[in-house]
Amino acid sequence: SVRIQANKGLFDILFSNVFSNAIRHGERGGEVITTLTPDGFTIANTGQYPLEGDKLFKRFISSSINNPSSGLGLAIAKEICRIHGWQIRYWYQNDFHFFAVKF
Repeated sequence: SVRIQANKGLFDILFSNVFSNAIRHGERGGEVITTLTPDGFTIANTGQYPLEGDKLFKRFISSSINNPSSGLGLAIAKEICRIHGWQIRYWYQNDFHFFAVKF
């Protein structure tokens, strides 16, 4: 059991944005893996190439040419983390994109 002290609506937006991003931009037939611990959660999806980490959390910048988007989802996620005093980060390892939120 994990207890999170947060605004319920904002947490829902945060998790939904990161999770839907993994589905929308993941490889067709690929995997999406979610992990929840008392310290945070991680969402990983398969991918062939690392993303430009310095641009991922900026507004109006889409990380994918194949699946263009408004580029707001991860910027909103980062702001929700800032409001709660949490951290969000991205890395690429072993053909997986990882997005981790640390409470």
